[in-house]
Amino acid sequence: MICLSAAACQTALPESTATAAGVTDPPETDAPIEATVTRDSGWVNFSAGSLSLSLRVPAGWEVDTNDEGIVLAEHIGTMESGGVLDSVQVHCFIHPVDDMITPDESNRAVDILDQIIHDQAYIGPNDVVSTPVGFTWDSYDAAYYLLNNGDGDLKMLLALAISDEDLIACAISAPHPLAARIRRSVPIVLKSLTVNGHQLDSASLDRLPDPLVFPEATADVP
Repeated sequence: MICLSAAACQTALPESTATAAGVTDPPETDAPIEATVTRDSGWVNFSAGSLSLSLRVPAGWEVDTNDEGIVLAEHIGTMESGGVLDSVQVHCFIHPVDDMITPDESNRAVDILDQIIHDQAYIGPNDVVSTPVGFTWDSYDAAYYLLNNGDGDLKMLLALAISDEDLIACAISAPHPLAARIRRSVPIVLKSLTVNGHQLDSASLDRLPDPLVFPEATADVP
């Protein structure tokens, strides 16, 4: 489980489990929010503060959780594998963004991701990132970008601006040879995403580009 968290949480948004991957930890807060995790009939539920996330676990997939959210994986790595990403992994988590200023008349998710991809505290020195693309997910501002870490792994980061204070992010990662499965996993995993008891309309996910065109790495891909 430790290896899974280390591999799956290498998102471009900082997390406590991402330090080993060279990603800076988020600033400590004076009053951390305690998270609650429950599982029920094939669903996994995560609550923190006023927000709750739920995902249905696809058949054959495995599930883990951490302090920020839910991790689903086709295959959980072992200690012997050293946490190397060897399957599709999805990490959905809550990220506070109340300190980010965005224009009133704009897609808030796009504006936030644009700030993130230009901040070295979030993006690694070898990461190559696409320009964020906005869309509407259910009735919310949403956006995504594609990332190549230059070390053989690819990621699609989808973000949902659920409020002025919080962003819900879902990072779908896979090794380079499994690139096509990232796009195929979007509806498989995220069509069930439920926020505060409301299951989001997933129709917009079906309209995302297929195939995804990931940016080329600056270093040779193994």
